Amino acid sequence: MLLTALENALARMEADDARRRIVLFFREYTDPDLLRFIWDMGSDRSRELLQRIKYGQELPLAARFDHRSLAPDIRMALSTISRHGRMRKLFEDSLGKKYGALVNITVGSGVPRSMRTESNGFLYDESALAAGLVKSLTRQIAISFFSDGPAEVSLQEVREQATKLLSFIRAESYLPIDGLLLLFYTLHHMLSETYGQKILVPRIRNITWLYRTVARLKDLGPAGLSGLFDYSSTLSTAFPIVNGSLKIFRSLWPWA
Repeated sequence: MLLTALENALARMEADDARRRIVLFFREYTDPDLLRFIWDMGSDRSRELLQRIKYGQELPLAARFDHRSLAPDIRMALSTISRHGRMRKLFEDSLGKKYGALVNITVGSGVPRSMRTESNGFLYDESALAAGLVKSLTRQIAISFFSDGPAEVSLQEVREQATKLLSFIRAESYLPIDGLLLLFYTLHHMLSETYGQKILVPRIRNITWLYRTVARLKDLGPAGLSGLFDYSSTLSTAFPIVNGSLKIFRSLWPWA
């Protein structure tokens, strides 16, 4: 409830002013300062939530779905959405407006990014305790609706909203396979032209390098490579784009 009230207050401000104010939350504000900020800058809804918090009138849990009631595709979508702050807020706000409730996604955390062991196996394969921990954490995903009244939530509506936002996340995060093929085709073509019959391809030591390169290429826009990432033709007709892009690639790869 407090987070909803705070987000509401910040959303009513100019973006730069809101960022500056957030810094003050951590550097200077005390609890009363934060509550005063929400009261002064928030809407009537923010002030209503603050009053309820003050007098211990929390919104009751109207509906909750966890791993036992959520289908695997919904759990997967919610897990992805929860890691993207903007999409998570859109999802929660959209369902909240439809059902007149505060909506919150809860996702378990604590599984290490890498659980590989020295024997080239995985910790959860070698340890029943680790396997149980991983299983427990992956089940800690739920979506909750808080409201004074009952919330007749449709899981199909949840699935549709989650699927729609998941497609947006993927569109923002992933490079189309045809664009990736063109990227490597251009690299191969450039090196072949530079070194003749002998093709020397420097090792790409980490995937971050590739993602950064792709981001730089996309930022060029109409200057030369927009067609690499956005076109409706087939690969065979798109390859001519490559020849006009070699100079740009050489500027991005100093070793070429």
